[in-house]
Amino acid sequence: EIYNKQILTAENSLQNIDTLVDVETKRKKLFNDCYDILSSFLNFYYLHTIDPLDEKILLDYTKEFDKKLKADMNLLNVLPPFTLVHTSAYVRQIIDFIFQLIYYGYAYVSNSSVYFDTLNFKKQFLHDKLKLDRLHNITVLCEREEALATKKINNEAKKNKSDFLLWKKTEPGELSWPSTWGHGRPQCLSQCITIADLIFQWNIDIHISSSDDQFALKYDEILQLQCFIDRDSEIKHFLTVGDLTINEKKISTVFNNSITIEEACMKYSSKYIRLFCLLNPWWSTIDLNENTMQLAVDYDPMLVTFFNNLKIHLQSSTLNIDLNKKNLDERDTHINTLDVMNIIRKLIEKTNDCLWAANGNLNWDFLLGVKNAILPVLEIFGLTPSYCLLACRSTSSHSDILT
Repeated sequence: EIYNKQILTAENSLQNIDTLVDVETKRKKLFNDCYDILSSFLNFYYLHTIDPLDEKILLDYTKEFDKKLKADMNLLNVLPPFTLVHTSAYVRQIIDFIFQLIYYGYAYVSNSSVYFDTLNFKKQFLHDKLKLDRLHNITVLCEREEALATKKINNEAKKNKSDFLLWKKTEPGELSWPSTWGHGRPQCLSQCITIADLIFQWNIDIHISSSDDQFALKYDEILQLQCFIDRDSEIKHFLTVGDLTINEKKISTVFNNSITIEEACMKYSSKYIRLFCLLNPWWSTIDLNENTMQLAVDYDPMLVTFFNNLKIHLQSSTLNIDLNKKNLDERDTHINTLDVMNIIRKLIEKTNDCLWAANGNLNWDFLLGVKNAILPVLEIFGLTPSYCLLACRSTSSHSDILT
């Protein structure tokens, strides 16, 4: 079924390609529409010529993607990661981890694949934090991933219907690694847990997953492995981020609406992209379109104008203290960037009202208080140093007031 869809997509593209005029557009559409079927063809006939244990080949292959990722993150003013992890570099450790699960009876080999034994797990661990009724949800998630790679899930290989894959047997032509159970590749659960244990030793501040993997699924994933490694995790926050759509359509080659970060920054600027993200709830689906982007475009001049007029005073310090406290509360309890940005907007608007009512009786201390309340938040949100430079610029007159 998967291959039939790939072939149909390629055939439709070839039949309709002449309707496009621009050569570059034709090239991109052909590449995107035929990518899956060409990848399947090349993998089937030529992947056996690649040694998956040759780390140089894998590193060379991923190096270009690493460079592109770094360039994109620099464009968005995102701090670099402490470490950049490739699953291919940890396959041996993942195999060792799975072997331990088999040894202690929490997993079993079937048809050269390895499954997690949910029934034995339930017998051995009745952890008070663990909600065993959600094991079925984890199984659904893992089977969904398994179904993407195979035409049909072989339930006969499982002892129990709720068991899920830790190591998947691969077919000829697929990238694989040798193991005690045969050639295959690790699955999502074994990858995440092994690498998290090796890199962080379970001292994790924030655990983030996509909206496809619901909050409860990743939470249970961590708790299961607490039982396996016989120690509590120290994960402080679990976050589930929403999806990004473009003009209310999911980003997909089917809709031909994919856009790179570089292209988006060229069209809107990296500052507007960042403001767009901050002005939308991170936990829900956000839609990129001209209207939603305009909100970010309109927010920027408000900040610029305000920091260009830092010489004007604020009559009442009460507003500053109350809003700043609420601001901090929002960040500490929910990381709600949308509410924080709205609070900053209100603070600036009320400050501007006070400036008009000041009649030249300027109070620099209060104005600096407003600046010191806003700038650290903008810095956390990655919007400085542009606004910081405006805020720190000194002038000798009060002529450039709000207009």
